[in-house]
Amino acid sequence: MIKYIKIMVTVFTLLISCSVTNIFASDTNDVIEEKIDISENIIDEVGEEDFELLSNSITVNWTVKNGVRKKTKEFYKKKGSSINIRLQIVPKTKSVKVGYLDADKVKHYKTVKAEINHNFTIQKTGYIEVFVENSSGKTVTASGTYTK
Repeated sequence: MIKYIKIMVTVFTLLISCSVTNIFASDTNDVIEEKIDISENIIDEVGEEDFELLSNSITVNWTVKNGVRKKTKEFYKKKGSSINIRLQIVPKTKSVKVGYLDADKVKHYKTVKAEINHNFTIQKTGYIEVFVENSSGKTVTASGTYTK
């Protein structure tokens, strides 16, 4: 009986601590950093953008074919600043890499299905590009916004 009570207290404590800190499985995925590998045979394309005049929010609606990295034009960011990327990915069952390329062409990204709403902290001052990289085997659509 005492063993059963200890187990119940432990489970209850874990449930309370997770609810207090708002831990969700999707929030625990770390941002991956990796140098671009030219042997991946990913084609770079610059995507169309709609700039919102009264904010730093940029609207994108990209069709990204398999084997393509669609990206923005370069823009300057300082180390420690952030960019927010909020995109819907269709079809929702396909995984893509979404993030930014730094000045040294290092990718900082999350692998996502369906959607992303993430603030990326810039690791190095310089020109960066937001990107969606598709190696899913199918064409996807990425639509939403990013903020400079």
